[in-house]
Formats: sequence, structure tokens, C-alpha cells
Amino acid sequence: MTMSGKQKQVASGFKRLAKEPLVLFAVITLGIFIYDGVREQPLEDQQRQEVALNQGDDLATIRVSDTIVASLEDDFSWLQGRQPTATETDELVQNWVQDEMLFRHALQQQLHLSDSKLREHLIEKLSLLWAGMPDEPDEVQVLNYYMDNIDDYYAEPQVSFTQVFFEQRPDAEEMILQRLKDGEQIAGDGYWMGDVIRGYGESIMRTSFGGEFFLALSSASVDEWIGPLESPRGYHYVRLDAFENSQPLRFEQVYDRVKRNMMGAQQSSRIDQQLAEIKNSFTVVRESE
Repeated sequence: MTMSGKQKQVASGFKRLAKEPLVLFAVITLGIFIYDGVREQPLEDQQRQEVALNQGDDLATIRVSDTIVASLEDDFSWLQGRQPTATETDELVQNWVQDEMLFRHALQQQLHLSDSKLREHLIEKLSLLWAGMPDEPDEVQVLNYYMDNIDDYYAEPQVSFTQVFFEQRPDAEEMILQRLKDGEQIAGDGYWMGDVIRGYGESIMRTSFGGEFFLALSSASVDEWIGPLESPRGYHYVRLDAFENSQPLRFEQVYDRVKRNMMGAQQSSRIDQQLAEIKNSFTVVRESE
């Protein structure tokens, strides 16, 4: 492979790595919906549905329905192991009404618009509701998704190299490089991971040595000494021993990952559809300060 070909492979591999957060989104979403599916609906959600924040009601109207009272009593019973007395029920309702007053007053003060954490929670909550529980795909559907998105399922490039490491930039750096090229053995300070690195993937290289270090090394010719290259720990003279190009991963290796990505893409599509439906109800104005 030519030098420019290597760089294209490196860039392509790094681009694929940037797409992986979708996997995390799918895992979190599945976990939340599975958890919600095995337990009863939270009391707070039941109350919010029953209380009159319905269309046509204002924030000043608080409706305490029989369903809300029953939910409060059921919650008490679950915690205490017995039914509440009439006095305890009155206290439960009174506490709930007080909380509802605080909640509605907070809405009136528009605190939900200035609280960044609450804003993020509401965005996440609505997104999860829109995404819904993804449909379980069969193996043929997963395979088709894998083939349609094959560029996302490649093993990252790997490098093997030999190095001479110095904690401080050496004074005669050009002379040291030439001596290494001439085949001399030079003792450096010794790198904590060792002076011979074998089969390190792109992501590990970028994290441990830095992006510029990896690009310079992966662009070098095999068996040629270059350097010194700077890393967070010091300065490295390196000789590229081997560069393994990015290769597609076998379907069997990534089946579960492909399935999660497919289900996550389905959920993202649902969110996009819902956003498209409400888009025209908003006006976006760009203001310069």
C-alpha cells in the first residue's frame, strides 16, 4: 500500500470510531425500557396523568381524583406493609397537594427553562418516549443492516514498532537519528510500556501517544527510523516494524453490536419523524449580541 493509501485507511478507521456513541444510546435506551417494563408505572407518572394539567385547565387548578388517592394509599401500603388510616390518608393527600403546588409554581416561574439539568432530563425523557421499544430484528435483517453499513464494522489499523525513548528532548537529536539509521544500538531512558510495541490499535495509540504521533508513525516506511516524536511522556525515536490495514470484521464477531446499532437507528428514526412533525410549530430566530 502506498503512503497516501495508509493515510486514507487511518482516516476512515477514525471516522468509524466517531460513530460508536449510537451503540451507547441504544444500550441505555434498551435498559430503561426493559426496567420500566418489569415494574409498575411510577407513582409520580400516575399522578401527573391524573392531575389536571390537561388541556383547558390552568396551573392554578389542582384536581385530586380517586385514582390519585388510591395510588398514594397503595404506595403507603407497599412501603409500610399495611393500609393507611383515614388520618394518614389525609396527610398523604395534603403532602401530595403541597408538592403539586411547588411543582406548578416552579412551572409558573419557568424554572424548568433555566435549569440545565432539568432541561437535559426532559429532553432525554421525551426522546425515550418517542423512540419507544425497538422491534426485535431477525438474523436476516441484522445481516442486511451489516452489509448496508459494512464501513462501520472494520477492525482498526494496528501498528508494531521499536522505540528509543528519552524523557527530555535530547541535545544531539539529529545525530542520534542518524546513528540509529546506521544500525547502532542506543540506550535511552526506557519506556514504561517497553521499547518494543506489538499490535497496538489506532485508538490505543491515539490515547497513549497522541494523534500526531500515530499519524507520523503510520505514514512512515517499514524498518525506517524517524523522530524524535513527542508524546505526553517524552520523546521517541521509532522504527515502524509492521502496519496492519483496517479489515472488515466477520459478521459473527459483531452480530450483537450490529443488532444494537440497528435497533438504535430505528429509534433515532422515530425521533426524527416526531421532530419533523413539530418543526413547523416553532420559529427559530438567530440573534446577534
